[in-house]
Amino acid sequence: MSNGNQSTRPNKSSNTTADPLVSPVTPSELADFLGLDYTPADDALLNAHLLAACGWYIAHMNNELLQRVWSLKFDRYPSQGESFGGLSPVNANLKSWIDIPLYPVTSIDSVTVDSEVEATTSDLYSKPPRVFFTSYGINIDINYTAGYPTASDIPENVITGLMMMAGYLYEHRGACEIGNAAKESGAGALFGYNAMILSL
Repeated sequence: MSNGNQSTRPNKSSNTTADPLVSPVTPSELADFLGLDYTPADDALLNAHLLAACGWYIAHMNNELLQRVWSLKFDRYPSQGESFGGLSPVNANLKSWIDIPLYPVTSIDSVTVDSEVEATTSDLYSKPPRVFFTSYGINIDINYTAGYPTASDIPENVITGLMMMAGYLYEHRGACEIGNAAKESGAGALFGYNAMILSL
């Protein structure tokens, strides 16, 4: 519960991309996995289930698949803890770095603070990747590229899990929620997400 002297205000953030989601698994590969007699007429249906599985994986695993450009925005540089006013004001502690919410990150393409180009350093090998700042202003925009260059670069367990999940959605279409598909298909075990999510 906050008191009347608490002065920290919400810091709105967003992480968006204008690039379309593309499945690293093709409809024909999914049809082969399911033992179907593939025809191009099946592409729309099979690809819909693949994209649903890909979207779930990215959102729940915080891992990107094929490379896309993302924009991470903050109203101001993030802090941790609360700030308080009054006779003995206490400032919130600024974070040591900003985490990039997706992995893997192949490049930090640009960083601006209040529309001015900001010089930063980064650690793209940590999970999550991190960006270190030298100034702490407002209207922060980090443009970065996340994901793997080609489908063959994506770990095989992820590709197999996507096919298992998409296959389950296909076979139970109209009678299955996507969260159940991740659990019931066995894809979650291949993705490696934790037991708490499995129990939901």
